[in-house]
Amino acid sequence: MFNYPPDTAFIDPSRATKASAIEYLYLDNIGIDLKSLFAVTPALHSFTSTVDNSQLFKNIYQHPSVNLQQLSITFDGITLYKTERLLSSMTYLTHFTLIGDNVHEDMANGDRLAQLLNKITTFKFKFTFRKNAFILKPLDLHLFEASFWLVEKKWYVTHDWCIDTQYSLLYSNPYCLNSYPFEHMIGTFVTESTGPKSTSFPHVKHVDIHEPVLVNNTLWRRCTHVNDLQVTARNFNRSSSWRNATIYLDSTIITSLTIDTCEIETPIDASIQLMHDFPYLRSLYVSLTILRLILPHNWPHIALLTIVWGSDPLPKLLAPSEIDLFCRSFTHVERLEICRHFIDDFSQLLNSMMMTLSYVVIDHYTSITADDARFISYEWLEQNTKLCNFDYYCDKKNNVHIWI
Repeated sequence: MFNYPPDTAFIDPSRATKASAIEYLYLDNIGIDLKSLFAVTPALHSFTSTVDNSQLFKNIYQHPSVNLQQLSITFDGITLYKTERLLSSMTYLTHFTLIGDNVHEDMANGDRLAQLLNKITTFKFKFTFRKNAFILKPLDLHLFEASFWLVEKKWYVTHDWCIDTQYSLLYSNPYCLNSYPFEHMIGTFVTESTGPKSTSFPHVKHVDIHEPVLVNNTLWRRCTHVNDLQVTARNFNRSSSWRNATIYLDSTIITSLTIDTCEIETPIDASIQLMHDFPYLRSLYVSLTILRLILPHNWPHIALLTIVWGSDPLPKLLAPSEIDLFCRSFTHVERLEICRHFIDDFSQLLNSMMMTLSYVVIDHYTSITADDARFISYEWLEQNTKLCNFDYYCDKKNNVHIWI
């Protein structure tokens, strides 16, 4: 389950007529009371939650999950005491992932953690600590170099610390999450690790180059598997700093690119050069202003195209001549997402691209309703385009979905 409207799901064990047979459960952005969950899911073997459950595990020991073997959970403000209470209720747990922000300093005590994790086979974690947490007493990474960590478990730990922002990050090596807080690691950067090999970010697939000149090159070198790049640098047109960042990334695996700029000056040369740097680029997420700049060039490899407002609050409509140029520039688009406000004659676009398109999303926003003449309805498509045998759906957000 993900993107469920309420922030929290509630379970009433007294109304459960029989125990649930669920064995594997993944909740994305949904908080849940663990005590109630475990009470109705005795067969649960694996549970993953991506939201902060620190307020929802009171009295968890009253209903221990006797069969739970894998747990991946987020607890902001976690302490050793709370970790001990959590683990004491899960006697069969062998695979444990713990993510926490604003973590108490005692979670950096490798000796104490070793006592709690003795029965765990796989342990992955990421802890960010309160600002200035280690001013009086620096974090001691030697506590994670005992035989328990390096010999018995072969668990390696890395500590990244930004002197300028006082941001402190402790995590299992290799890094286990799909995002890294680059925005906090700017300026003077210190890192140390207990691992025998260099630290890497194998799960980080997306990188946002917002202020690349400030990010340490050591971090860019760790990004060995990035395939989704977002460039929104304010100095995009005036500096080559974004190029200095991308040279550390493997250009042959970049398949998705987002381009926008906060500058008034148009970065046409930089945008075109950036796109040419990635030979296997297939997905492009671009502002309408940037789209106009790249139209004179051919982009036959782009199959997924999303056109958004971007930094320009009031972009001009695409003229008929620009629509023709657009169709000649992007000749193999299979999926297109675009705002209705960008094009006056929408039938011209669909008729010109219908041979390659298989899925189209048209965003009306809330300003164009079903009573508006500009609204793309099923009947409008039948009357104004050459489409036939297509499927149509309009969701609650006023987005029209067309399957061709």
